Formats: sequence, structure tokens, C-alpha cells
Amino acid sequence: MAEARFRRELKDWLRFSVTLTNLTGDTALAATVAEVLGCRHNDGASGSHNVALRMVTREEYGAWMEMDSTARTPAEMVYVDHDADAPSTTLRFYPPASVTGPLANLVVDAVKVVPTLSDTQTTNALLREAPDAYLYGALAESAPYLMHDERTALWMSRANEAITGLRIQSERRLYGGQPAPRPLARVF
Repeated sequence: MAEARFRRELKDWLRFSVTLTNLTGDTALAATVAEVLGCRHNDGASGSHNVALRMVTREEYGAWMEMDSTARTPAEMVYVDHDADAPSTTLRFYPPASVTGPLANLVVDAVKVVPTLSDTQTTNALLREAPDAYLYGALAESAPYLMHDERTALWMSRANEAITGLRIQSERRLYGGQPAPRPLARVF
């Protein structure tokens, strides 16, 4: 249960980017991808021309596929087809990329899956980085079950402190150690 909480609350800490090259059709992402946050073309020298692809719903994708896609540049839009049962994530482009119109470079911003610990999976990045989060998270989830209600508040506060520390680390990584910029209110 603690791992499920970490997956929900630590999405920024689990964020990563992957560059895909020479795509000629729908593209399956690695099983380690839990969620796609965005996709962008990365064309030009050193990725100087980053153009975001519009993410569309299944219905929009289906409607666009009904249209003629021959007169358009490949991959202006992307539908993220996620199958939670498999689990698998497939990027479906409109207009479709093809052998004659490949997608040269695509950067995918995504959230990693935290592998569940087991007999065969004895560690993961979160356990290596924040063993305290695992310990206090597990204690907070087990205390009510074991009827140790008097300790639940203590374990929950310690788990929250560990999660807050990881969130601060994420903000420093994402914003270069600076606090997140706050927009100023406009007064007329």
C-alpha cells in the first residue's frame, strides 16, 4: 500500500525523458513507463527546434484517422494508448509516421514505474534513495491493520516528512535549485 501511495505522490521524482529516433509507425514504450506527460519533436542541431505534439483523446484520434492524412507532416498529434492490464503504453501518431515519412527524433517526457518489491525484485530506485520512506510508509499502512492505532500518527508524519524531502529534491532537479517561479497578479 505504501508503494501505491509513492506512485501517486512522487510523480515528479519519478520523471524522466527518453529520445526515440527514426519512428516509422506506432511505437510501444518500455514497460517501465507508467504515464506519458508529453511528447515533442527534437529536430535541428542539438535539439534546437523543440515542437510539442498535441496530445489527443482516443475519440479525437479516431476522428482524425478518418480524414485524409497524405497532405500533412507526420506526427502533429499523438494519442497515448495505455493498457493497464498488459501493462503497455503505445504512442499512436496522426498523421501516421511511415517508412516514407519517418519521425526523426522524438523526446517523450514520462513517469517511471516503481517496481514492486518481491523475492525476485529486492530493490528499486526509491528504496536505494529513500529507505526511510519505505520503512515509515510500510509502518503507517500496517499500524491500523495490526491495531497499533497509537503509533499510526507517528509513522504517518515520518512518512510524510520523507515524501516531502523527495518532493523538494524533485523541485531542485526540475528548477535548478531555485524556487518554482510564481506569476505575479495583474492589477488594473
